[in-house]
Amino acid sequence: EGRMEVLPLLSLREIDEAYDRDPRDQTTPDDMNRLLQLIWHRQAGLSEDMTRVLLDIMSDCRTGRGRIPGRLPEHALQKKRRVMHKTGSLGGRANDVGFIELPDDAGAIAIAVY
Repeated sequence: EGRMEVLPLLSLREIDEAYDRDPRDQTTPDDMNRLLQLIWHRQAGLSEDMTRVLLDIMSDCRTGRGRIPGRLPEHALQKKRRVMHKTGSLGGRANDVGFIELPDDAGAIAIAVY
């Protein structure tokens, strides 16, 4: 995965606890999936250009190869835009959210893994 943590996790306990208490930094997998659906259906309040930028960033995600992409069969990863995701990590947490495009332009599945 790369070097995400440069400090021992114990030294981050106080920061981690403050983060946990802050309601601005909280969501649930259900809420994240709702947001992903809004993004996919162009109803999240973003322009089409910004939606494309966001999806391009998610398509080019270089972290988390063992997260959503690592759990899919090889044939699901052959097309560049087949999996679009964004990882998140803090302290002992590892999250990944994104889209898995279905074959034959059948749409996409939104997924949030916490």
